[in-house]
Amino acid sequence: MILGCGQNSIRFSPALTVNADVVLGQAVGGAAALESLLVSGESRIDGGSVTTAGDQRYVGSVTLGQSAVLTADEVEFVGD
Repeated sequence: MILGCGQNSIRFSPALTVNADVVLGQAVGGAAALESLLVSGESRIDGGSVTTAGDQRYVGSVTLGQSAVLTADEVEFVGD
């Protein structure tokens, strides 16, 4: 699954849960912060920002590509 591709940021309302591998290619939650984000699978954050009003939790390996900014109450990385 690839989120944030193209010219526009991905916009989701309250919370986003992804149970798959994910590539965050551009800003997520940029126009309106997500309530929270949970990713269960491999994550690649490749540029842009991920913004949540609450927590971000990444379960699985996380690769940071280009400059990535994570904005949240708490960001948690949990290995497999």
